[in-house]
Amino acid sequence: MSRVTHGPDRRVVAVVVTFNRLPLLQRLIARLGETDGVDEVLVVDNASTDGTGAWLAKTPTTGEIPLLSRTLDHNRGGAGGFHDGLAWAIDRDAGLVWLMDDDGLPERECLSRLLDHDYDFWGPLVVDESDPTQLVFPMRLPGSATVVRDLAGARERASSGVLADTVIPFNGVLVTSELVDRIGLPREEFFIWGDDVEYLWRAREAGARVATVTDAVVLHPSVGDLGTPMMWGRTTYNH
Repeated sequence: MSRVTHGPDRRVVAVVVTFNRLPLLQRLIARLGETDGVDEVLVVDNASTDGTGAWLAKTPTTGEIPLLSRTLDHNRGGAGGFHDGLAWAIDRDAGLVWLMDDDGLPERECLSRLLDHDYDFWGPLVVDESDPTQLVFPMRLPGSATVVRDLAGARERASSGVLADTVIPFNGVLVTSELVDRIGLPREEFFIWGDDVEYLWRAREAGARVATVTDAVVLHPSVGDLGTPMMWGRTTYNH
């Protein structure tokens, strides 16, 4: 497998979308400040009412990494947040955009392990932080009826540490600026429903190289702990 050479055209910008989860956001921002390879962090605040905007306004860095934020005038959901955040990152000359919600926590080596690989749209395994042997979001393997639900099963089915042509979008995924140029931004009108699935479909239709790197891991609260389950347990609505 080819390795990525990360030059000036591969500036890594992390984009975080948040809504009323300040403690989880603070945890994530601290972790990003400890993560090698992040050049800048952009936070899109979906009009939170829990003090998120005030905290962001007085937090210009995380570690030595610049932290920029913008608060939307109303809650536009994850779809609107990622639409704006991805456009913002591209405007700031990102070569790679690392997309995530506020509730995930990448392991410290997550980004470096992703950057060991060369794809267009690729990400980590997302595991239950209360039981890291289990995946938070079951993964159906392309071309089969097999659904992988645990870490060991995912790694057993990987080839050279990679599950090809499948990924859980917007939970620590990397997307290249070239792919964004080809397929555009997430559809903001989806609000909280299906924007990630539609974006993955669009990437595949465009011939993007899609993958999950099985030694890269993001910890995530159990879906049932975060709100009302939707999309067959793939996501929740945060009240």
